[in-house]
Amino acid sequence: MDKKGKNKDETQSTLQALSFASGLGISFAVIIGVCLYAGIYIDEKFSTSPFATIIGIILGFITAMWSTYQKLLGKNK
Repeated sequence: MDKKGKNKDETQSTLQALSFASGLGISFAVIIGVCLYAGIYIDEKFSTSPFATIIGIILGFITAMWSTYQKLLGKNK
């Protein structure tokens, strides 16, 4: 393989890694955001502030970590 072909393969590999990493970050943020929003909504609906919000954050973090773990293992395509 010539030098140009190798450089193109490295660039493509780098872009794939960056897109995978950014996808993980976006997924992580969206999951936590949705759970946080649900917690805030429940707190406002039932006047339980701040308990549901805290539970939403914790649940969102756990779910986001599980989702990231599954994607890193390649089980969630």
